[in-house]
Amino acid sequence: MLFCRLIVLVIFITNAIALRAEPQEAKMVPESTITYRLTVDMNANFKVAGSGSTLLSAPRYATYRNLNTGGSIIKFVSFPKGWDQNDPTHVNSVSHYQVVDQNFLDSQTEYNTGVDIGSLAVPFKIYKDGGITGGGSVGAYVGRRRFGNNGIDMIFPLISVGLTSVTISDINAKKTDVKFGAYLATGIIWDFNKNFQVGAIIGIDHIAGLDSSQFSNNNKPWLSVSIGFNFAGVGSDKK
Repeated sequence: MLFCRLIVLVIFITNAIALRAEPQEAKMVPESTITYRLTVDMNANFKVAGSGSTLLSAPRYATYRNLNTGGSIIKFVSFPKGWDQNDPTHVNSVSHYQVVDQNFLDSQTEYNTGVDIGSLAVPFKIYKDGGITGGGSVGAYVGRRRFGNNGIDMIFPLISVGLTSVTISDINAKKTDVKFGAYLATGIIWDFNKNFQVGAIIGIDHIAGLDSSQFSNNNKPWLSVSIGFNFAGVGSDKK
């Protein structure tokens, strides 16, 4: 009963965070406080604001902030390793730049950090007693996505709740039965360019009405570690 109440509390908190996260985009947040990240190389798409006409380039994964409400004047905050700010054809973190390409303005969709909401699937579970089972757990998660300058995003902390299932064998009746319950989990996920993930998830399952003889790991912690499997569902990043 306590576990069920905890699940309800987590869902309530998750919904509250999600509802609070959405209005932030609708409010008139000062543009200079929001950090964006380039998702592609921008070749010859900027020039120094107020002087000169030489077009300059910026690299993928550089971060920047808008200095006016229209977003046409920006200042770069950081660059990926190896970017030469002294190159006269490159932008730097000192000057203010005028945006030349309208497509650049239309692509301002990614925050440096933000609330991340999406689906979560667990490929397998490792229990303390050494037992390993297949997936059987699918749910929703809410976490904080931190965009990296090298294209590697980190989702941490995160919390997830959802449905889980276990297969129970009845030796006497010579049959198996699937029982459903709920899970609660937390963990960390690294997202490489949104198409490859490495992560670790720790959680517990609760299947009501089962004793230890039927499911010895009921209400006991499990660990899931994966390389390549996408824990987080596609399109889950906060825009």
